[in-house]
Amino acid sequence: MNPYIQSLRLRTLPLSVSGIILGTGLAGFQNGLVFALALCTTLCLQILSNLCNELGDALKGTDTDQQGREAYGLQAGTITVQQMKTMILLFIGLSIVFGTALVWTAFGTLFSEPSWVFLGLGALAIVGAIKYTLGKHSYGYIGLGDLGVFLFFGLLSTIGGYYLQTQTITAEIIWLGAAIGLPCVGVLNLNNIRDMSHDIEHGKRTFASLLGPVGARIYHTFLLVGCLGIFVWFGHWWTLAILPVWAWHLYYLYTHTDRLDRHMPILMFTTLAVAVLALLPTDFNRPSKVEQYKAEKHIQDSIRLEEQVRSLAYYESELERLMPVADSLIALFHYEKNDKYQDHGNYVVTGKNGVRILVRDDGKEILLYQNGKRIERTDDPKYDQAEHLQIVILDIKELERRIAKTSLEVQKYQKRLQKD
Repeated sequence: MNPYIQSLRLRTLPLSVSGIILGTGLAGFQNGLVFALALCTTLCLQILSNLCNELGDALKGTDTDQQGREAYGLQAGTITVQQMKTMILLFIGLSIVFGTALVWTAFGTLFSEPSWVFLGLGALAIVGAIKYTLGKHSYGYIGLGDLGVFLFFGLLSTIGGYYLQTQTITAEIIWLGAAIGLPCVGVLNLNNIRDMSHDIEHGKRTFASLLGPVGARIYHTFLLVGCLGIFVWFGHWWTLAILPVWAWHLYYLYTHTDRLDRHMPILMFTTLAVAVLALLPTDFNRPSKVEQYKAEKHIQDSIRLEEQVRSLAYYESELERLMPVADSLIALFHYEKNDKYQDHGNYVVTGKNGVRILVRDDGKEILLYQNGKRIERTDDPKYDQAEHLQIVILDIKELERRIAKTSLEVQKYQKRLQKD
């Protein structure tokens, strides 16, 4: 196999996308492009983590002469350190490109609060991938690798995938993100059980080595049972289909100390299978979670469309009220006092759309009537006609802005409902 492809550790990639598939699936796969970019970003981050892990372990001498595991490029001598660093830079760049495109596509801008949050999380994920084993204070060497995997491949991946599609977060999606994160941690724990003696010898304090051989196996059992327990608690009964495989896996783990590497792909692919099974309906007489979400989303979109239509009607009525006021105030500027005619001590100007302006001789009060109905009154000793006109014009501009924005929202919800 090509040493570069070998160092990518392609067999780990299904594990990395489990959370994204779960979160996006529970959101109904609304935006295919966002889902595709999320997958690309996640895969690049996973490969970056694999490359940095290999380089960090090689520089620290942790990977030398290990039994029971595959030798990758640096350990086998088929890739140099400089070539590995070049590959790392390449995948940092790809992660940034795909991550930025993902945020832009999901939110339509890079300059909104959700965009900044996700860009920050992406930067944190890149740092997390690098610092797992690289550097003096790599967290993978002080027993925090499990926590990193749980956060990035469980919570962040699942909740992020869901939020990118819906712009909402629910308590259930947080719990399910935690659930899918547990077997992801299990993969790392299995790896650490396999390498325990070697890691201790080279000063790598993994969580498994801190627990010891028996404690690490009990911890492994908790991870897998906890995962299925959470999914079942939320009604995802199909995930129990994995139970026989995981029961056999645990039996092997408790009865063997060798060939644990063979169980890595089993645990990785069954974790992906759990994510997919969680999207299936548990009752054939009821819709699946995806279908339920789509139905709820359809109702929400209908309500929001109705609200936007009401808002649009209100803004248009306000604009219709203010436009003749502005026209009449403008007309008032074109009349001298002698051009007005007096009506019971008031000076009257007839503007556009039948609006009559009555101004007291001292200019302290202005009444605007349209079709016999008063539509504007100012009773201010410091009344300034120009200032009044400026305020009306600003109100008109704000209404026009709101009408334009609300019209776009109406069109958006109409298209969604037509698509559904």
